[in-house]
Amino acid sequence: MTQSPAKITAILTPHPGKAADLEALLVAMAPHCRAEPGNLRWDVWRNQASPECYILDELYRDRDAVEA
Repeated sequence: MTQSPAKITAILTPHPGKAADLEALLVAMAPHCRAEPGNLRWDVWRNQASPECYILDELYRDRDAVEA
């Protein structure tokens, strides 16, 4: 049986005054997360309606890749 791709979406809201720290952490994590086996996409966006919030969008080959 073929497994379907696994998608993870997270909304990240930093503590007051910590948005720049969170953004720096996410930028630093990006190349490592994108290089994980089975990772098809790893993107982060800043919410235009609420700029202090970030949206993390990940796509993996299947559930096994997420759990690896």
